[in-house]
Amino acid sequence: NFNESIKAFAHAIKLDSKKTRARLELATLLFRMQRYIEAVPHLRKVVIEQPQVHNTRKMLSLSLIQTNDHVNAARHLHYLSSINPEDTMAKLWYGHSLVRLGRATEAERLFREALNLQPDSLLVINELAWLLATHTDAEIYNPVEALKLAEQSAKAAKKSNLRVLDTLAAAQAANGDFVVAVKTVDAAIGLALAAKDKRIMGLLQKRREGYLKKRPYRETLPVNR
Repeated sequence: NFNESIKAFAHAIKLDSKKTRARLELATLLFRMQRYIEAVPHLRKVVIEQPQVHNTRKMLSLSLIQTNDHVNAARHLHYLSSINPEDTMAKLWYGHSLVRLGRATEAERLFREALNLQPDSLLVINELAWLLATHTDAEIYNPVEALKLAEQSAKAAKKSNLRVLDTLAAAQAANGDFVVAVKTVDAAIGLALAAKDKRIMGLLQKRREGYLKKRPYRETLPVNR
């Protein structure tokens, strides 16, 4: 039982705050249960005590992303991608945070570097395709390449991944193919409904409304030059 384990580890830390192993076990459980806000302070302490354990720093970075602390997530991910330039996921997550910090040009470069490292990664292809299809910066916005990438990932995922379908719909709309975009987003909504994911369903329905009005989806994010 996760909750009983959490109580046991929390009690062990209370008795001895220097028990790094118990703190890491607690943080890992909280992370697995998607209780990111609770996991962050424990992960921070473990990273301070064990700065060379990169998997813990990755867990912290992802938790920070989930709590929208992209400034600190970017700081840790910059370190990880500098230590290991071939760490595809560190580059991907670093780019993800940089986009939200208004540094999309740097993010695009990181996504392309990650794609060179793992050309078949759906996560990487989808992240780059989404950026190119939805960003408001004209220097980044590239509907044609976005559609090519989105079609590639949709084919690989056999159209069973709702985030991939969401990206494909956005790319189709960016290229003016709104009829097909509506059909694609409808398929994504069906997957979200099956997964009982109300949050993503709401986002998809809003995008669908835009496509019906022949408006491509553009993500509202800061743009720093």
